[in-house]
Amino acid sequence: MREDLSVNLAAELREDRVDIGILTIVEPDDCRGLEVRPLAVERLVAVLPAYHPLATTQQLAVDQLRDEDFVVSPPGATIRTAVLRAAADAGFEPRIVFESREVTRIRAFAAAGLGIAILPRSDAASPGPQVAYVELVGEQFDHTLSLCWRDRRRHSPAARALLEHARDALDS
Repeated sequence: MREDLSVNLAAELREDRVDIGILTIVEPDDCRGLEVRPLAVERLVAVLPAYHPLATTQQLAVDQLRDEDFVVSPPGATIRTAVLRAAADAGFEPRIVFESREVTRIRAFAAAGLGIAILPRSDAASPGPQVAYVELVGEQFDHTLSLCWRDRRRHSPAARALLEHARDALDS
């Protein structure tokens, strides 16, 4: 088992270095040559310190965050890609002040007031320092988690069994 950015895992699937991956896909080209079965869709939310003026807002449009500092994942991360694209569509470039691969660290930085984070709702609601989180408006903030594998590849018996079990579960 290996954890990495989805774009890197997709490349490893295409190169036969991993059998199966659980990925988030932003660009259609990311899944080129792969079979993709959606597992779950979760909303991305803006994670703010509890005292932030926007913390009591019901929903936010990304352009309301144009003057904020951002805490984000490294380049290539699907959430970062979604945020950069949404900001560009709204006419601004986010001011990135911190980068981290660790969701708990990103959340902690947001709680401390070091910047706004965009995370899946489940990560925003997880235990840790107190934060507020507000749903973002727009379908680009639907975060889909998918089971992926290379099409037409011969899989090991274990990988084949896992894929058969997953297909049965997803099709029922």
